[in-house]
Amino acid sequence: MNFVDLPPNGSPEWNEIFNRAWMAFPLEVREQIAATDDGSRDAGHYLARAVTLLRVQRDTAQEQVSELRGRLDSRQAHIDALMWEYCPEDMTPEQRVKWAGHQRAVKGSKPIESASVVPLTWEQMKALAEGRKE
Repeated sequence: MNFVDLPPNGSPEWNEIFNRAWMAFPLEVREQIAATDDGSRDAGHYLARAVTLLRVQRDTAQEQVSELRGRLDSRQAHIDALMWEYCPEDMTPEQRVKWAGHQRAVKGSKPIESASVVPLTWEQMKALAEGRKE
């Protein structure tokens, strides 16, 4: 059925179509619209408001998902940094590659290829910190 085939507004057939469409919306959307209803609007107005409310809810949910992904990435980066500092030997090769991929060059330094990064062992890092060569 398309708009050309719709029965006239207010007819029993139209009311049946409207009711089926209306009931397809979530209860909270219908209740929110009903709470502000003064009874002076036509059926199309209510359907349009329901669609608008659903779009707002979708956009809000997408923003929340994006924010949560950012927080998750930030926490994972913190965990990776702690692992690199305290237990690099326990990191899997995948974790090391991911950690290396998140490193940023210091201003003025030359970029390096992540494939050329060879992770040091804990002993090698201690030796470097103490100024020893191994």
